[in-house]
Amino acid sequence: MKRVLFLIVIVAVLLSACKKKGGNTPAQNVLPKEYTTAIVQNYGSFYKDEGYEHQVFTLDLYSKGISFDSLGYLHGSGYNLYFSDIFLPEKSMLLDTVYTIDSIPKIATFLKGMDFEGNYTGAYLLSIVDGQLDGISLVTDGSFAIETANDSILMSFNVVVGEKTKYAATYKGNPYYIDNSKTNASARLPYILKTREVAR
Repeated sequence: MKRVLFLIVIVAVLLSACKKKGGNTPAQNVLPKEYTTAIVQNYGSFYKDEGYEHQVFTLDLYSKGISFDSLGYLHGSGYNLYFSDIFLPEKSMLLDTVYTIDSIPKIATFLKGMDFEGNYTGAYLLSIVDGQLDGISLVTDGSFAIETANDSILMSFNVVVGEKTKYAATYKGNPYYIDNSKTNASARLPYILKTREVAR
């Protein structure tokens, strides 16, 4: 957790230069076409005890309008696109490839969004208004691609949010990276769900 808070402070410095049911579309009307901040975390062989040796990554993206203060609290309004389980070979980093949605761990796949009585896993889109969680929509289908060019990473997302909303967006830049592979970390959640109580 200390590493996460330290990273958030770094993000804050650089950026300074009503929960709804999971299948609903978040309250804000216009989904962003571009994300400006990306955080990648490696959780090592998180599912080793279940027979999967794959490396597990999370990908946490924030749109323009969201920032963090010096204490690590989130402010502003926008969207947070989050993938909690991305699977890659042992001892690897995020690869330049196409990642597709699946229901079980496979190389270069990510788990679809699921709601277990308010406990969210997989991929989902969070709407944030004035620093507060306003809505969550599950990512139920689709893919995203990663490509490295000119010392910058391009991510292109083509997913389905909720039951049928097709959504395309991109990120271009250099993601922040946290290695949790040796910390025995258990909570693979976006920042706002770690630190804010979700209204029920």
